[in-house]
Amino acid sequence: MKEKNVTRVSETLLLAYSMELSERYAPSTLRATYSMLKSTLRIYDNLDIYPFTQLLAFLKQRGKKHKKKKSKDLTERQVHQFLTFAPDDKWLAVKVALIFGINGACRRQELHDMKMQMLQEEGNYLHVTLPAEVTKSFQGRIFSVTGKWYTTVKKYLDTRPQNCTLDSIFLTYRDGKCTNLPMGINTLGAVPKNIVTYLQLPDAAQYTGHALRRSSATIYCKAGGTLLGLKDLGGWKSDTVAQSYRA
Repeated sequence: MKEKNVTRVSETLLLAYSMELSERYAPSTLRATYSMLKSTLRIYDNLDIYPFTQLLAFLKQRGKKHKKKKSKDLTERQVHQFLTFAPDDKWLAVKVALIFGINGACRRQELHDMKMQMLQEEGNYLHVTLPAEVTKSFQGRIFSVTGKWYTTVKKYLDTRPQNCTLDSIFLTYRDGKCTNLPMGINTLGAVPKNIVTYLQLPDAAQYTGHALRRSSATIYCKAGGTLLGLKDLGGWKSDTVAQSYRA
């Protein structure tokens, strides 16, 4: 408004502002900005911009032209290759993040928010409960870790400091042992990229923090999993979203 010497918010002003933003940002950012402006102007200026149809039409048009970048997936063979051959003294924490990510179709935020009380040992396997409040869809999930991967997880948990004051599962891992510092969400988000780099695969940058969740769903589907089972695995409520992994 200062740049254009305007004193009143109008659809023309917001349209011009959105057009300028569209030259620098993705449509998802434009939508988020629109949502924030809508709430702010309603509260502080008593102005409802929802009827601004030209502005909405512009945002919709920009969204149609935008192609979302999807993370690449890890194959079942690549997962087993890394878990089998990567040395534990450096990669043990990454292995556990991979095991949880694949077995539970976990997002990086869910891995970051996992607590020790969510784990329960049942003989020779580990039962993991993700409560609703730590999931994006607010729908709790459960999964298990068995066999040699349970042994890997148990080995990692045994490296926790005896005087550890944190209940986070994922702690910073150095020189074969955990420290009393939580592992950051960006470090967990870089797990797929680091795995791909270790395996010397191309396009490592295309494996985002969402790769573990996508890989879990893809591996399950290629193994002949059902749509109902897939929705239960990832906590998806929509058939459409779940079916996108079965293509």
